[in-house]
Amino acid sequence: MPEVKNDRPYWFVGAQWDGEDQLDRFISEGIWANGYHEVVPVFRTAQRLI
Repeated sequence: MPEVKNDRPYWFVGAQWDGEDQLDRFISEGIWANGYHEVVPVFRTAQRLI
């Protein structure tokens, strides 16, 4: 089998806090927060959210 090279980072994310969906808020505010008041890295074009 040929070797697969993947140079693009990817992130496993969710948008539920205490049973409430935060996705619309994240999109409208242009943010991604983790619920623990920690800094979330900036996503760049061509990176994948899973």
